[in-house]
Amino acid sequence: MVEGDLQRLAADREKHRAILAAADRTMQAVALQRFRGGDKSVAREARDAREARDAAAGMLAELDVVERDLRSELADIFSADALREREAHAKAAEEYARELALEFSAADDAMLEFRKVYARVWAKLKDGRARGFSVPNKAILDVNLALAIKSAFSTQELAGMGVRPIAANEKRSFRTLGAAYSEAVLGGVHQLLNR
Repeated sequence: MVEGDLQRLAADREKHRAILAAADRTMQAVALQRFRGGDKSVAREARDAREARDAAAGMLAELDVVERDLRSELADIFSADALREREAHAKAAEEYARELALEFSAADDAMLEFRKVYARVWAKLKDGRARGFSVPNKAILDVNLALAIKSAFSTQELAGMGVRPIAANEKRSFRTLGAAYSEAVLGGVHQLLNR
């Protein structure tokens, strides 16, 4: 709305500048006619031109005041819009920060749960060795379990954490290790039974 008012104001200003310029040209022409000894109609023409010039100049001064008011109003609108944008951005940042903290907390919870399960895996493996089952030795388990942890992450994720990425043939999963170790225990049991 304010932009439309400013456009109309610019058109009005051009109209009044044209009137002012025409009045100035008329006054110059009248001055030239007086110099050459023009009649009384020249005086009337000069008076009309002065009145038109004064009216146009007055209107231009009034338009300047109106333009200042409109530009001030426009600045207030932009300022209010900018404030709304900053408030919306701040609200989005607060929501993001809350979600970010929740995700990091979820990562901590998942790591804690992983450590508990990992401890149970180690306890189960120790128990199997203590009971004489065919469970790999600790050195092999250490390597394979570390590879399974690394395998859960992509090469880029490992590099980002400063951890040496692993080759494709080194990839392991806890599921496949568990299945392989279970088969080894069962294979050992079958060997005992078939003696």
